[in-house]
Amino acid sequence: MFTLRGKKYTVQCKSVAGNGISTSEWFSDKGNPIKNGFYTIGVSCSIYNVLPEKKRKYLVNEIEIYMDNMLNLNQ
Repeated sequence: MFTLRGKKYTVQCKSVAGNGISTSEWFSDKGNPIKNGFYTIGVSCSIYNVLPEKKRKYLVNEIEIYMDNMLNLNQ
């Protein structure tokens, strides 16, 4: 699940991961492009707590790599 938050704006979308990749849908404001501004994005996994420790560490590592890659796209 991806959660995008901004001032007076919160939206979520589900995503299915495969081969270490998870892609969200485009975020919009009632079908319109979202306004320029500061947004945070969160990634959550509903089954995280029931995964074995080794799988949880792998998942956290993959999310960190994904977020680093996303941040580097803006540079």
